[in-house]
Amino acid sequence: MRARQTARESLSRRHERGGAAWAEHSRSGGSSDARPTVAARAKRAELIDDLYGLEVSPATLLAWIEEAGQMLRPAVESITQALIEAPVVHADESGLRVASCLHWLHTAASETHTWYGVHTKRGMEAIEAHGILPKRIATLVHDCWKPYWKLECVHALCNAHLLRELVFLHESTGQTWPQCMIDILIS
Repeated sequence: MRARQTARESLSRRHERGGAAWAEHSRSGGSSDARPTVAARAKRAELIDDLYGLEVSPATLLAWIEEAGQMLRPAVESITQALIEAPVVHADESGLRVASCLHWLHTAASETHTWYGVHTKRGMEAIEAHGILPKRIATLVHDCWKPYWKLECVHALCNAHLLRELVFLHESTGQTWPQCMIDILIS
């Protein structure tokens, strides 16, 4: 019982700081789009209560998100730098819904590091905003998507994407040459 009461007191203190933290974020150029809606924060608070029996306010959740962002910033910067310097990086993007709107999840990955970034755009605007791929000059493995070719680096095509296209061609046309190419790629 005492642990739950102490947790609530801690949450209450964080809640009191939440508004000031968001105000600072807004003054420093933070986007108001990044702030979850009141309804979304209320749903998250309800989920935490259902799962853990811990009552938290939506403002407390916002404060936690901001605090976590500050704590993770050095790790994100380290991952970003490691990917810029890596000899080979794989890049891809996939559509996803954020607040019922189409956004794009961009990924950059090496053998040891993976970075994810969400953006409303899919093309060069997003690639430049994320700031990893334009700074690379080493090998970039990608799916032959046109914007990647605008980057000044060594280009390599992703075999998984090539295989997917070859399987489609083989199955849809009945031609034999795609299977020959598949056999070459996987041997």
